[in-house]
Amino acid sequence: MSNNPQKKKKSDIWFNRFLWFTALNVLALLGLGGLVTSKGVGMAVPDWPTTFGYNMFLLPWDKWVMGGGVFEEHSHRVFASWIGLLTLGVGGGLAFLDSRKWVRRMGYLAIVLVILQGVLGGLRVRLMRDEIGVFHAALAQVFLCLMVGLAWVRTCAFEKRSQRLMSLNVNRLGSGLLWALTGMIFLQLILGAVMRHQHAGLAVPDFPTAYGSWAWPATDEETVRAINEEQWITGEASGASITAFQINVHMSHRVGAILVSLMLIWSACRLWRWSSRDKQNSNRLQASALLSLLALQIALGAGTIWTRKSADVATFHMLTGAILLVTAFLISIQHTQSLAKVFGSAPQFEEIESEQFKSPRSNAESSEKVLAETKPAVKEQQEVAT
Repeated sequence: MSNNPQKKKKSDIWFNRFLWFTALNVLALLGLGGLVTSKGVGMAVPDWPTTFGYNMFLLPWDKWVMGGGVFEEHSHRVFASWIGLLTLGVGGGLAFLDSRKWVRRMGYLAIVLVILQGVLGGLRVRLMRDEIGVFHAALAQVFLCLMVGLAWVRTCAFEKRSQRLMSLNVNRLGSGLLWALTGMIFLQLILGAVMRHQHAGLAVPDFPTAYGSWAWPATDEETVRAINEEQWITGEASGASITAFQINVHMSHRVGAILVSLMLIWSACRLWRWSSRDKQNSNRLQASALLSLLALQIALGAGTIWTRKSADVATFHMLTGAILLVTAFLISIQHTQSLAKVFGSAPQFEEIESEQFKSPRSNAESSEKVLAETKPAVKEQQEVAT
């Protein structure tokens, strides 16, 4: 690496932008994967790592657009490979540009996770197991949080927030509440992945009621058989018969949404109170962001059912859940004092003591200080001379 301060600073700035670019690409990959699952085309390409016997990157264009979900599934594979290359760049860049050992280790972990994620995706195709798809979806959420977290800790805002946090009397119960919210959102996303991969999105076809009732629907054998018969008669059947397991998974997802909503509203109220106490407008912005994302997520969840699980609506529902998870994750990091003490030091963001990077005001202050220090010595010399 060059010893030129200006080049070091520029390399940090551009690498930080690269980290955010990578995080946005990971979010886009989640959306593309969600679209594949929502359209039910995860097995449109039956082989892996090849595609219809071709090298993945050399597939003829006419086969790529042959229909039947091949375009979505193959695009997902190619874009995932692009994410793998970006992650290698992230790990390598952190190894050279960041002096913090724990940050470099997180970069190496990102490389391990992206490889594992690719293997899980391939096994999902080779073994044709929906359970692997659930693990694949859950790991994708973890990987997104890791990439966004790495991008965040490389910014000046992280260091400033950490220093501010260490100067405040942070309530441990409050930070614990935020981490509990993050964990609940993650579990809700896993439950949503189970529901999608078990094809239970329309196991309960009405909302906000469930088969016309506000209570948990009965799932005994006779009731489930009657439900399936009624759907075939009315023409609402979407394929395979509904099972009791699908109904229970679907209702668990709805109950989970209620619990997450209550926890999120409570957390937002606490953030608002902290904003008044610490005079930090950022806390109010965080609370508003959480509440806005919650409202959008509920609307998209209802829309998924009302549109008979439209692929676009269902995908945006999943994607909004991922954004909500990342938002809660970042807010939790920012309000955890112990993390601030451990991770607050960011050597690459120390001010470079070079005249070319100082502002005019800083230069003026330095000149005044030097003048004030030299004035007594000059006066003394004049007295001696006289």
